[in-house]
Amino acid sequence: MDLNQIEHLLRVAELGRINRAAKELGLSQPALSRSLSQLEHDLGQQLVVRCRTGITIAEAGSILASRGLALLSEAGAIREEWLRWRTAASPIATRTAGVSRRGSTQVTWRIHE
Repeated sequence: MDLNQIEHLLRVAELGRINRAAKELGLSQPALSRSLSQLEHDLGQQLVVRCRTGITIAEAGSILASRGLALLSEAGAIREEWLRWRTAASPIATRTAGVSRRGSTQVTWRIHE
């Protein structure tokens, strides 16, 4: 199970149709169907009920969808925090100090905030 598969399940649950969900996710319908089938196989549970009129979410799918929404939200928060940390940890400005040379050594200043 991965975050993409959970996102796929949530989008199918929201839209009720694999073809609409696939289009919004930028996937082909067969690729989205394979993703859902693999998730069902990995978990050993039927998550969606396929019928001619669309898709309904099975009980196990509803449970996973409710927990998955929180999981995706937390993953997004972790990603944002990581990007803020990474930006703060990298140099904001680099300056080269004049012609202060000893031999051929040039002094470089790195300023961190």
